[in-house]
Amino acid sequence: MYKDNYMGDVINCYLVGNFRIVETHFTKGLKLLKHAHCNAMLSIIEYGDFTENISNKLFEIKKFDILYKPSFTPHSNIFFKSVRCLTIELPDYFIKKAEKIGINLKNSFYINNNSKNLNLLTRIKNELKKNNSFTEKILEGIIYEIFEIEYIKSKHVNTDSPKWMESLLNEINKIDYNLTLNDLSKITGKNSIYIINSFKKYLDTTPGEYLRKKKYDLICNELINTKKPIVDIVYQFNFFDESHFYRFFKKYAGKTPSYYRQIHKN
Repeated sequence: MYKDNYMGDVINCYLVGNFRIVETHFTKGLKLLKHAHCNAMLSIIEYGDFTENISNKLFEIKKFDILYKPSFTPHSNIFFKSVRCLTIELPDYFIKKAEKIGINLKNSFYINNNSKNLNLLTRIKNELKKNNSFTEKILEGIIYEIFEIEYIKSKHVNTDSPKWMESLLNEINKIDYNLTLNDLSKITGKNSIYIINSFKKYLDTTPGEYLRKKKYDLICNELINTKKPIVDIVYQFNFFDESHFYRFFKKYAGKTPSYYRQIHKN
């Protein structure tokens, strides 16, 4: 089950001090059964998209997304397109050093594509071309930048964000996904425009999109981990009808709920 090697085609492999960096290609349609790797791994997707199932939590990974997994983390994959990844294997000493300064690396995390990710990938690849006496320290610095992005995201908001925003996100998680903008306004005592602007500033999204994505994640969990008929899921999540549900789901998954369930069950 545990793998030190890679299940795709290795295109490039670099040794930078105690770091091993591997560039791997995975073919369209490839399915990898549950497996794990001995080292903690930080991957940036150069192109393509796929799903990764970690402890029944599904990550939809796309171009320039970043995914981190601790050592010996069981996971499985389905590649919907040809995929190319740049993966940095993190040595134990580096993990321990990062945790000493308060970075939690015991859990997997995912950072979706933002303006910083492409820049980080480009900088890493440029340093790998040089691979001189400075490269290891520069690589460490870039990895810490990625950890900082996750640290801020794990706090839900920017470090200078208002306390009411984190309280609101905690309330959303405790209540449900069917809240409206008017509901958010009542919970916080803030007007709608202020809430919209705050979501854009601190989360780079809108309140509506944040709630829709939360609903989508919960639907994926129901499709994969239950045998409920799809019609029951339609009404569980308060859709008007199956047509409305299918349009909603296909917007995020790029495929129908039935096909999505089928490929992940298999």
